Amino acid sequence: MKIWPGKPFPLGANDDRKGTNFSIFSEVAERVELCLFDEGGNQTSIDLPEVTAFYWHDSGHRAVSKGGCRAVL
Repeated sequence: MKIWPGKPFPLGANDDRKGTNFSIFSEVAERVELCLFDEGGNQTSIDLPEVTAFYWHDSGHRAVSKGGCRAVL
């Protein structure tokens, strides 16, 4: 799976042509980790590498059953 920089807007998880774009806002985070879960409950953690004016984002993820994020302050 290829990960793309994605876009800062819209916020949240949104389908785009490359997969799912994730965007999360934080003024204080030093790092944001995306936690994705498949139907079996297996977790994959991915750092969101792109930051645009406090919006952490990337794209290219396949559909997942559940997801969340963890911000490191």
